[in-house]
Amino acid sequence: ATGSRDERIGLAWSDNTDGQHEIYFQAFAPDGRSLGAARRVTTTSTASLIPAIVAAGDAFALAWNEYVPEVADAPASSQVWFTTVR
Repeated sequence: ATGSRDERIGLAWSDNTDGQHEIYFQAFAPDGRSLGAARRVTTTSTASLIPAIVAAGDAFALAWNEYVPEVADAPASSQVWFTTVR
C-alpha cells in the first residue's frame, strides 16, 4: 500500500521466523529504500496470518487473521484483528 501524504510504501507479511506465525511491517521510500527496520506487529500465542494493508492518511491500516487450532474438545476459531501502523 502507498501512503499518499508522505509518499511511503508499506509492506506487511506473516512469517514464523521466531517459531510462531506473526505479522511484520516495514515502510519504504518510493524508490525502494528502507525507512527503518522491519517491525513485529503481533505477539500472540495464536497464528497471525493473511495480513491486508492500505494507506490511511499518514499511517497504514492493517488487518489480519488470528487462527486458533482445535484443542481437545474446543473447535478451531478464527478472528479478524485490526491496527494502524506508521
